Formats: sequence, structure tokens, C-alpha cells
Amino acid sequence: MWTLRNLLPQCVLVGVILFGSCLSVVAEDSPQSNKKSGKLSNSTATDRGAASPPAENYAKPASPLPVEVKRPIRTDISLADQARQAAERAIPYIEKEGTAWITERKCVTCHYVAFMVWSFRDASQRGFAVDKAKLTEWADWSLNHAVGQGVEGPAEMLLARDLTDKSEKTAQQIELLRDAIIKGQDKNGFWKPGGQLPSQKRPLTETTQVSTMWCALALDSLDQPNGPAMVSRDKALEWLKTTPPNGNDPAVSSEWYAARLLIEKKFGDPQQVAALRDKILAAQQADGGWGWLWADKSDAFGTGLSLYALSQAEVPNSQPPIQQAWKFLIATQTDNGSWTVNGTKTATKDKPHPFSGFWGTTWALLGLAHSLPDSPVTAAIAP
Repeated sequence: MWTLRNLLPQCVLVGVILFGSCLSVVAEDSPQSNKKSGKLSNSTATDRGAASPPAENYAKPASPLPVEVKRPIRTDISLADQARQAAERAIPYIEKEGTAWITERKCVTCHYVAFMVWSFRDASQRGFAVDKAKLTEWADWSLNHAVGQGVEGPAEMLLARDLTDKSEKTAQQIELLRDAIIKGQDKNGFWKPGGQLPSQKRPLTETTQVSTMWCALALDSLDQPNGPAMVSRDKALEWLKTTPPNGNDPAVSSEWYAARLLIEKKFGDPQQVAALRDKILAAQQADGGWGWLWADKSDAFGTGLSLYALSQAEVPNSQPPIQQAWKFLIATQTDNGSWTVNGTKTATKDKPHPFSGFWGTTWALLGLAHSLPDSPVTAAIAP
């Protein structure tokens, strides 16, 4: 007969084995540390001298990350067609959530309506089926409600607007948005992030730079920029040029790198654009995506931003990094057309948040729309 004394050694052995197994599981489920960002120099995006790498020299994937795959990658349909399907599935979700925000909140705060209009505008121009009458209605509503919503709201609406609309009414709305942005600028050239943006899980200095870059790009988008608008833009560009994102440390978010690439493409030189492009490519994770923070696991927010930026840097969609990003977005899209994204604020950084999921879904649509081939899919595709 076994006694407690006889069982004790066996219990200890089993406990050690189970404890070791738990440690292994925890290690596998932990987000990958930002190994690549640790290799970045302390220099900012103004690094010069980077040449365009050949396709075979693109960054190699890191060790695999745990990804919740919701749909398999099919072999009977081209990858581009599957990516287009993913973008098409996102459109009804974005419309549902964006219009609900208009009806229930009656404001453009939290970037819901601005991102809906922006992503739909670009997707429509790239051949996706978007109700243009509704889009015009949403854009007009947003232009009328963006003043008084900090500086990010007006900036996003200037970037999202229909550039072909030359009506007097729209011109008056644009002037109000322009003046709101100029008025909100700090005397040193930057714009303080508004609302809940200061509580994001990245350094406040980096968030400030991101807000400043979007505002500078918005002012530059004006058809007939007035003197104060260009003075404001140039002051912002000078501040960005002389101010690193985080002191001696590099930027940590996909949004900073995407926005800075757009700034350098517009106002810098090709070498600066190439340097940023290479850093974004080097930060791509093994699953094909990017995190909103590069140290985090991949999500649609960071992946959409990165795809959008790389498309502006003219990385061909035939290259492996673009196609791997498509695969990540295809595999992780939920049944309702959205993507799950952890919160961007410190308080919600480790759990999904609906705001972040909506932003991630709109940026996934933007990234897919700009990186996919121009012509829409014409062949019938099975669901």
C-alpha cells in the first residue's frame, strides 16, 4: 500500500514537469520583444545615404509569433484577389460603425468619421465599390463638425476630403478647418496632441510629432494655401527637422514611421525616403505584419499604416514584404470584416479595444487599397 511518504517524491517530480511546461507555454505566448528596433541607430528619419535594396535584400522574417488565424490562405485563388476580398469585407463594417458614431455621438472625435471618410475616399478612387452619394454626405457632415475637435480632426478631414469638390460651400468649410489648425499651433512649431492622445502607450514626444506631421501634411494639401498656412507648415517642418522623436531613442510606433515617410517624400529627398522605407521593412515581423508599436505583436493598425507608407515609397506589390502583409491581414480578419487590435492607451495596451479595432480596420483598408493592383477583380470568386 502506498503511503503519503511514498507519493511525495512522485508529486514533486510531476510538479516540476508541469511548472516547466507552463514556463514554455508562457514564453511562446509572450509578444516578441522588439529585436529589430533595438538595432536601429539613434538617428532620426533624416538619415542619409541609404540606397534602394534589391528584392532579395529585404528584411528576413524574425522568429514566428503567435497569431490567431481566423481564415486560411487559399491556393485556388490568387493572393491579390483574396486581399481584395478582405478589403471588401471591411467596407460594410466601417460603414456600420462610422455611421453609428454620427448618429449616436454626433461628432468627429476619436477619429471615427474622419477615418471612415478617408479610407472610403481612397478605396473608391482605387476601384472599390463605395456608395459615392453616401460618401459625399458623410464628408459634408464631417467638414461641418470638425471645427472645435482639436487639431487632429480638422487635419484628418483636410486629408480625407474630395479634392475635386471646388464648391464655394466646401471652400468656406476648408478655410475654417485651416484656421483652426493654424490657431492651435504652438509658437515653437508643433501641435500638442489633443483629447486622449497624450495617454497613449508611446512617449508623449512621439505622439506630439505624429500630430504635428498630420497637421503639416493637411496644411500642405490646400489648393490655394494662404500665407499664414504656409508659415505654419514651414515652422512645423523646421521643428520636426531639428527635434528627434524621443531624445536619444528612436521612434517606436508604426504611425510615426509612416507619417514621417510621407513628410520626407513630400518635403525631403529620395535618400531620406529610402532610409525610412528600409527601417519599416526591417521591422516587419515573421507573420507578415507590424504592431502599432513595433515591440508589440502584429496588428491591423500597424500593418495597414506600414502598407500605406510602403506603397507611397513605391515598393512593388510583387515584393515578398507586401504579399506577406496581405497574408497577415487575410488570415486575421474576423467574420464581421474587422480586425482585433489592442488599445493604444496605456490603460488598455494589453487587451482589445473597439476604438483601436476600428482605426486598425480603416488603416487596413487604406493599406490594402493602395498596395493592391489598380484594376478591380472581375472574375467570380467563391466565398
